[in-house]
Amino acid sequence: MDNNSDDKICETSGEETKVLKEKQTLEATNGCPMTQKIKIPRSRTESTSSDENRMLSTTHDINNISIDGKRQKSEIRDNRSTSPTTTPLAESVTVGAFGFGLSPSPPRFISFEEIMKAANGVENMVLAHEIAVDNNFKLEKVEPTDNSLERQVKEVAHKAFWDILESQLNESPTNYKQALNLLKDIKENLLSLLLPQHTRLKQEIEEILDLDLIEQQADNGIFDFQRYAQYILSVCSRLCAPIRDETIRELTQTNEVISLIRGIMDLLDVMKLDMANFHIQQLRPHIQLKSIEYERKKFKEFLEQQSKLTTVDGLEFTKSWIKRNYEAIDVSKESNAVMITNKILTNAYLELLVCDNAIQDSYPETLLLDAKRIQEIREQVLKITLVGSIFLVTNATTGPSVQSLQEFKNKLKKELCILLPDNCSVLSDTEFKDILITISLRLKQELKICAEEHGFAQLDTNKEQSLEKQTVDLSSSDNRLRKIVERRVLEFIERALMSPTAQPMQIPTGLSAVKEELTEITGKFIRIVSHNRAVFSQYYADIITELVPEVSACETKSIERDLTL
Repeated sequence: MDNNSDDKICETSGEETKVLKEKQTLEATNGCPMTQKIKIPRSRTESTSSDENRMLSTTHDINNISIDGKRQKSEIRDNRSTSPTTTPLAESVTVGAFGFGLSPSPPRFISFEEIMKAANGVENMVLAHEIAVDNNFKLEKVEPTDNSLERQVKEVAHKAFWDILESQLNESPTNYKQALNLLKDIKENLLSLLLPQHTRLKQEIEEILDLDLIEQQADNGIFDFQRYAQYILSVCSRLCAPIRDETIRELTQTNEVISLIRGIMDLLDVMKLDMANFHIQQLRPHIQLKSIEYERKKFKEFLEQQSKLTTVDGLEFTKSWIKRNYEAIDVSKESNAVMITNKILTNAYLELLVCDNAIQDSYPETLLLDAKRIQEIREQVLKITLVGSIFLVTNATTGPSVQSLQEFKNKLKKELCILLPDNCSVLSDTEFKDILITISLRLKQELKICAEEHGFAQLDTNKEQSLEKQTVDLSSSDNRLRKIVERRVLEFIERALMSPTAQPMQIPTGLSAVKEELTEITGKFIRIVSHNRAVFSQYYADIITELVPEVSACETKSIERDLTL
């Protein structure tokens, strides 16, 4: 088929309206291999009904193609005979290229390979970011949840696999087909655990676990699996972490073949995770040095790839996030571009620590990788706010006598941190009040014990009722005392973010009881913010330059340098 027959032009109203790729249709009809193409919407508001209409129209065109790849002549002849030589303007607008609706622009397509390439780039960026930001990051084995369909399928499949192996080993003569395949996998796993300097051990494994020799032994009925299993365990003991020694000791005493093979396979899986985490630990300093440049490069590639597929702005939520915070503060008195930028971004970062569901629905794209960590810090800020508020209520009720008892304050803080859950922001009003009622009862009990131990006067009924009411009232986000404590916490974090040097900072009034927790979450947040500013400094500088009239284009580079530091 020549090029002229590959692309046939369907004419409506005497004008060219679309080109049908008959070659691709033929290949799909005849089962010939072809690269899968997926249509990407041009905008987030693209009509679904329009897509359905296009699909129906395309299906209609395909049905009108015969097996030899030619459009049915009767259909074309009928169209030509019934179409007038001239078409009114209204009709041409109504009909369009696909038979109805406005004539759309050609849809954009992306191959499956391009999708996988973009996905792999993002996945690598996420992994590098986690290693660089989280010092405790490590790979872990993911297990399906209990009673889930995935767990049930996994258990059934594993049971069937091991049942087949057991039935083969119980045959007469013994069938070692499945066992030899497992032995091959075990050998490959052992070799994958070796480091470059393990040349002698690699040679030893190749010689002892000679699969051709083992297969000959199995054919002649002299295969001794226990002997090879003990050797495999001895190699594992030389390569594994000390924490796996007990598991190896138990396996060396196992005589049942199926249990022994399963144990060895599970042990090797765990050892591969241990080895991967060891490499992560060794490479972490190097990754941290290179992660900013690497993440910046990958994010740029992601935006470029997205711009080819859709007209949606890849920084849409980031721009609205910065604009919202620019409009929320007054920078008219600031003349320095760097100070203006720092104030806008600091206010924007602090906004993320305020529990607002409307804000969370439009999370900035540049902070998606840290969204979970910021959510945890936000919950910790709320928890510290509540603990600090309860301490202020308690001190106001009991007076200075209890305030001087550091041991009592430490004990009370420990109990409050236990009674308050880590997800206070998602609790219902009823659940929140129930927790605070429990806390108020516990407070009265602890204060009674403290008064007896130190000879203080017991609280009267009015003070107990006041203590309970003020504690329960903290469940409201509009509570005056709670808002004051929250503002003090955020102001402390703000001063830490704005401070050019790591100088000592004074703990806000009334928060001395939670100073360790406050400094800890401040340090965590500063690490996240510093890394984020360094990676996305170019985009933040460009956005702020467009928003702020006081910032000229020539100052963008200086802003970017300051954010990177």
